[in-house]
Amino acid sequence: MSKHICPKCGYKFEDRDRVCNYYLSTYDWHYFENHDENFHVFCDDCGKEFSIGYIRQKPIHFDMTTGTALLNYPKYEFSCKACAKKHNYILGDQTMTDKIYINPLNYTGAKHKLLPFIKQNLPLDCTTLVDVFGGSGELAINLADSFNHVIYNEINPYLYNIIKAFNDVPSSIFVDLVENVIYYYKLDKYNKEGFLECRHDFNLVEHKAFLENDITKSELILAVVHLYVLICHSFNNFLRINRDGKFMVPSGAGRMWFNPSLKQKLIDYINKIHTLGGELELLNQDFKSLDYTIENTFYTIDPPYFVSDDIYSRCSNYKWSEQDEIQLYGLLDEIDRAGNKFMLFNALTCNGKVNHHFKDFIKKYRVISNEDAFYNCNYQRKNGKTQEIVVVNY
Repeated sequence: MSKHICPKCGYKFEDRDRVCNYYLSTYDWHYFENHDENFHVFCDDCGKEFSIGYIRQKPIHFDMTTGTALLNYPKYEFSCKACAKKHNYILGDQTMTDKIYINPLNYTGAKHKLLPFIKQNLPLDCTTLVDVFGGSGELAINLADSFNHVIYNEINPYLYNIIKAFNDVPSSIFVDLVENVIYYYKLDKYNKEGFLECRHDFNLVEHKAFLENDITKSELILAVVHLYVLICHSFNNFLRINRDGKFMVPSGAGRMWFNPSLKQKLIDYINKIHTLGGELELLNQDFKSLDYTIENTFYTIDPPYFVSDDIYSRCSNYKWSEQDEIQLYGLLDEIDRAGNKFMLFNALTCNGKVNHHFKDFIKKYRVISNEDAFYNCNYQRKNGKTQEIVVVNY
């Protein structure tokens, strides 16, 4: 039993388990009952308000083919104080389709499969979200509706400029540009030669757009489009850049191409980004340069995994070191001292290696991940070799 304090009124209570997938906690019930002015439940027979009998929430189902999470709203059984009759009540609609926007890069390490779990465990009192290691942008974009302001940060200039182009260019125009490149190189599911020619041209000229400061916006966007096409047709959709800024992934011919499903993901993703407007701020900074003292801010932290294989290292010029790992934990402590909230994703073990820095760090905070949350994550369950967990300070 762990004690919690309501951020709205200071009420202290014992909470059995805030993170169980199948039950709404006493903390959440307290918030609904006392601080949500729209939350009123009355007896159909006598008109009196219900008293709570028990609280049960049905499991979440996630459809990977459509990128949709079907969330069954909490279903309650109430026993009326006045007439003693029991009633079932569904908070909101019985089912709701909550669109999950899956990144159109098929980015390794993205968190779309965990988003229902993450949304269940968001803090209640934060107005700004900072996604410190933004990557494909899935966390920032899918959680944006819960915050007034969202900051996406990514140090890798290739990833950053892809997301920036998504933000700057309407989906119809971006898709047209992608299909023009595909048409020019005659790319499809099987054309390896076309891919190699496309990669050669990018490495000869267009990769420089990500390295130079005097490039025009239109030149950078065209370079981003060319890079995006390469990712779509590369082996496992990997993005690997060497020290010279050149794309190094082999062809994915026979498996990877810009198929209709990927095209729809791209359209939906860009359209969602454009709905955010001024709420979304894009930064291209080292994580150590960010401000961790912004008031009422929630920081999502999904760093490269120190004990994992090199699969999370996207760019040879940006390697994650042990010093980075140690400095990150110091900044998380700073977030906690400032009264802000964080959610950290990291691997405790991988292929027999143990992250001892992480093991020591989590003793100070709360682990909220469980087996059900990670059931469908390939990087979590490969013969049990990787143990990824989530840690929060609230």
